[in-house]
Amino acid sequence: MIREATLNDAKIITKINNECYPFLDRYPVTYFEWLMKYKLGTILVYEIQHRVIGFIHYEVIEDRAIIHRIGVLARYRGRGIGSALLNEALRRLKGKVREAIAYVSVYNHNAYRWFVTRGFSKHTILRPEVYTWWEVFGALFNKNDYVVINSIEKLNRILTRGKVNEKLFWWYPKPSKEFFRALLEAPGVILASNDGNVIVHVFPRRWYISIEYVAFNDSLTIDSLKEYLVKIAEYSAKVYKVPYCESPLELTSLLENTYYGTWVEVPLVKVLSS
Repeated sequence: MIREATLNDAKIITKINNECYPFLDRYPVTYFEWLMKYKLGTILVYEIQHRVIGFIHYEVIEDRAIIHRIGVLARYRGRGIGSALLNEALRRLKGKVREAIAYVSVYNHNAYRWFVTRGFSKHTILRPEVYTWWEVFGALFNKNDYVVINSIEKLNRILTRGKVNEKLFWWYPKPSKEFFRALLEAPGVILASNDGNVIVHVFPRRWYISIEYVAFNDSLTIDSLKEYLVKIAEYSAKVYKVPYCESPLELTSLLENTYYGTWVEVPLVKVLSS
């Protein structure tokens, strides 16, 4: 049986997610509770005898849907449960969006083949997205250039200083006071430049800092934004005392003096309507 998830399912969804994506480190239960509380997408679960054994999380962004994650407990894989979840999500999306997108790492050959055999193909318009990880090297920054946003009052002050009107990726929620207020309750921390031109959501993990959301003033050049991201990640790593950082975008030109690497995620698409 497939149904929409409730807050009572957050614990088992977290377990499945962390089992399926161990290389991304563990998400806390509060992350999935937060997604459901603020209705950031739809989560469907697959039940057998009242036990949740798989889930899919997808979200509608204008005329597209993105499949954020899909997972099945290891002992139940190979039984068509993931396919059933995907098919149900696509059934619900048909007539609402023109296409569904799943980003898959170029190194995850199994996931790539899985989607392709279910009718997905490489997108001809959307570009692959590059992410960078690096060992903390002590980038030059002034801690007074950044502020931790941990209250509505601080959020309002930052929003009046700058003009954050653009999001980094198409599937991110639009930058708005309402979304940032919701983000205050998410696991992790919101950091902003003091000039109000960049706001990011940082997720401190056991051994690295992950930048999960980026909004910025569209007058910034891409090089300026990259510099902001490196400095904010390094600042966060120092605060949380972790040795590595991870951020969207290709940042290697700023990381010549440290150990770093990149990975690429390719957009796969299934057209649902013309």
